[in-house]
Amino acid sequence: MSAKTNLLEAAADLARSDGVTALGVERVIHKAGVSKGAFFYHFANKDEMVRALLDHVSEGCMSRVNEAVARGERFTDAFVDMVISEVRDSGALIAVLVASVSLDPTLRETLTERRQAVRRRMIEEDGVPSDRATLLCLAIDGAMIGTVLYREGSGIDQVKKIAASLRHLLPE
Repeated sequence: MSAKTNLLEAAADLARSDGVTALGVERVIHKAGVSKGAFFYHFANKDEMVRALLDHVSEGCMSRVNEAVARGERFTDAFVDMVISEVRDSGALIAVLVASVSLDPTLRETLTERRQAVRRRMIEEDGVPSDRATLLCLAIDGAMIGTVLYREGSGIDQVKKIAASLRHLLPE
């Protein structure tokens, strides 16, 4: 594994276990077992590392979705299953990414583009009507953010309930 990948995996692990405050440069390089020079070779600063972390996590998630699609699963089902898995396993990481996106307009644009790509795939690959694809994306976003922001009615069980109720919006 490359130093950059080690840094991103260390940052993801710290975010999962300790939240946003754990993403200090010193803690990340210590966890990754690399030098400060290696960190600054790959990232100009912590913000750039967080942007790279968003890309790293998104690419990993979509890779899992694409593998499920290649095995014959419907895209929308694979995407919802991946979100449930991420909420269950990485709630703190989602919190870091939500916080980062809210503070950085370029990350917001990137996330918007990615959500539009997911919506397009729902429409093109699964035949989900446009308005329903929009509703599904917004509901999934809300469920993920809700697990981070709210105590009551949140968590993996809530996301599963939401996902189950949304599946009726999909074409047979």
